[in-house]
Amino acid sequence: MVEIYSALIFHLLTLILIAITAKQENRSIHEFSFEGTFKVLQGVMISHFHRFLQPSLAAVDEIFQALIRIISHMGLSSKPLQTFSLEQQFHA
Repeated sequence: MVEIYSALIFHLLTLILIAITAKQENRSIHEFSFEGTFKVLQGVMISHFHRFLQPSLAAVDEIFQALIRIISHMGLSSKPLQTFSLEQQFHA
């Protein structure tokens, strides 16, 4: 059960970081790759998890600000943005 909650939290954290990065970079959330952002987040968590255990909020904020800068460069999707209308999908 703990694994399910952990996966859900990590999934939501990835989406939150995409949203924050998109807002700060004045981009659409659709321009970011979930997989790319997930990999960046996973790498940062593996290498800097010990900093999350520090009692200082400033230490955590510093990590997230750096993470957002990294995602703004490495988390962009390599695929062109594709949109479609649901009406077109169902009336074809």
